[in-house]
Amino acid sequence: MEASMDFSSAYLACRITVESFFHLVDARMFEQAADQFAPEGIWHRHGDTLVGPQQVLAVLAAKDDRIVERHLVSTTHVEPLTADTWGGSSYIQIVRGTRGTAPIPATAVLLGDFRFRCRADGERVLLTRLESVPVFRLSDSDRPGRGPTGDV
Repeated sequence: MEASMDFSSAYLACRITVESFFHLVDARMFEQAADQFAPEGIWHRHGDTLVGPQQVLAVLAAKDDRIVERHLVSTTHVEPLTADTWGGSSYIQIVRGTRGTAPIPATAVLLGDFRFRCRADGERVLLTRLESVPVFRLSDSDRPGRGPTGDV
């Protein structure tokens, strides 16, 4: 099946969308982060299923302001699924600490994979599915900021 976007362009567009989402979350630019999702986009997050940008935004906006996070994304793989959809995965390490302490005592809380699907939407590529697959994870008692407002 011939893709509506050549593979190199699709690979780059999906990668930019995924990496932009995590960068915007870390920068606390939650409206722009949620805007990376298609209206039907699904985020499987900690046992919950969020559908669409508004549900994603509601969860992100509730995050604790004291928590500082960085999502370190690498080794992205993308492959075509249909003419205008692509799937893939990236390795991710999430580092989290508490704002207001110097230096911030940061802890790597998760190392795993993020699996995603993207689709073309005019000039943009949007997320239609995002889910984490933990490989290594700290226990809940060892995780700074653990709770409904401290976790991505």
